[in-house]
Amino acid sequence: MTDIGVGITLSLLRQPVYPDKMPSITVYSKPSCQACRLTYKQLEKVGVDYRAVDITEDPEAMELVRRLGYLSAPVVVAGEESWDGFRPDKIRALAPSE
Repeated sequence: MTDIGVGITLSLLRQPVYPDKMPSITVYSKPSCQACRLTYKQLEKVGVDYRAVDITEDPEAMELVRRLGYLSAPVVVAGEESWDGFRPDKIRALAPSE
């Protein structure tokens, strides 16, 4: 478990309350963010489910992003891995194998 200092661990982010309904990938984003929209589109294109969280509406999510060390959106958390910005290479790596 990785403690990120806001009472949440990265491993807890991976544990959905409803396993069949919540994805294990979370995109922390802002309104009017072009890189965020591109990230959503790429995730959908490769068939990856995700949960979007608006960090301007959720102060705890904003604090989480800051504790992870990121200053720009989007921030994608996929299991123990995280990154910021539009990263099609990392998104393709998340695609389900056929």
